[in-house]
Amino acid sequence: VNVLVSYDEDIDNIIKILEDEMATAKDAISDLSDKPAVLGVTEMGDYNVKIRVTADCVTGSNWSVERALRKLILKRFTRENIKPPYPVTNIININIDNA
Repeated sequence: VNVLVSYDEDIDNIIKILEDEMATAKDAISDLSDKPAVLGVTEMGDYNVKIRVTADCVTGSNWSVERALRKLILKRFTRENIKPPYPVTNIININIDNA
């Protein structure tokens, strides 16, 4: 599962929150074979940082486990007031007076 967060967020705090949430994920998602692992930052995009979480699960349940993990992460981010990343455009208005 790729988790996208804003550059405005404290990455160390985000990783700690994800690790904390993944520690309880095995109890919440029955098809997990083991606790999911937070691998860390895997990419720095134009307006977000990508953190990867991986998990071993029962054969054939990977899509449902992925959706369940995303739901857990989204709920936790909502509780922690972590906003999703979004593109930002800065417009600079230069007023040139030819008078």
